Amino acid sequence: MRLCIVLVSGCFRPHVSDGIPCSDHGACPEGQVCSDDVCTLASAFVWDEPHVLHELDDPEGGQDPSMTEDRLTIVWSSTRAGGAGSDDLWMATRQTTDEPFGDITNLTDLNDDSSDTTPEISADGSTIYFTSDRAGDNDIWTSTKGPHGTWAAPTRVDELSRHGSDETEVALTPDGLIVFLVRDDEFFQATRASPTDSFGELTPIPELDIGDEASSPTIGDHAGVVYFHSGDPREIFVSRLLPDGTYSAPQPVHELDTADRNADPFITGDERHMLFNRGSSICETERD
Repeated sequence: MRLCIVLVSGCFRPHVSDGIPCSDHGACPEGQVCSDDVCTLASAFVWDEPHVLHELDDPEGGQDPSMTEDRLTIVWSSTRAGGAGSDDLWMATRQTTDEPFGDITNLTDLNDDSSDTTPEISADGSTIYFTSDRAGDNDIWTSTKGPHGTWAAPTRVDELSRHGSDETEVALTPDGLIVFLVRDDEFFQATRASPTDSFGELTPIPELDIGDEASSPTIGDHAGVVYFHSGDPREIFVSRLLPDGTYSAPQPVHELDTADRNADPFITGDERHMLFNRGSSICETERD
């Protein structure tokens, strides 16, 4: 039963206290975050001041970063010199998370003279998804890494790509079972039973379609949280999965907002680390 207290008009809904267990798929009441299997007020989690990964800087800039769960391998797209033409996919590695990235490499096995963008590398670094217009429309493509470290020839993900439409962004959960994508400026999601299966039917996520070119989703473990960018200049937003299976009204991540363009967020599965673009640079931030 809902308790109503009449002030002038309307109904006061009591606040749901934190400390309750997360649901089976990591959902919590609105305004709360699943952390260590317990729902905690989202206001208790604030992103640290970001630092710029200057070792990746280039006059052409870098976009759409993602990284492995151990945070030792990063991939992104750029038109920097030395590529195959137009936007290319690039990779860099580091030995520990306290060191700068090095060994910047053009992913020649994946790139061609088309526009290859929005790379999403798997948690273990063995699979990559990206968008490309090499077949005409912007479609979703994927490749797996072989035993000698080379990438297989990319293949089009037919169930996520539709002729005559543009799929411009793709994101997966760390287990590879849930995918979010942006098609013709709208958000969709699909699931599959195992990483080797095809994805099922795409379903829209209308609660994320807030206009202002909302795009570039990234999703945490079990898709309990989604970050994306919107607005001009870009600003990062966050939305959380509610117990009823819908997503909460997206809210701006104020501590990361500046006068610069803040875009293309990528979070690790535990939502403790984030990459994003600020201006033409790639930044990294974390939180407790």
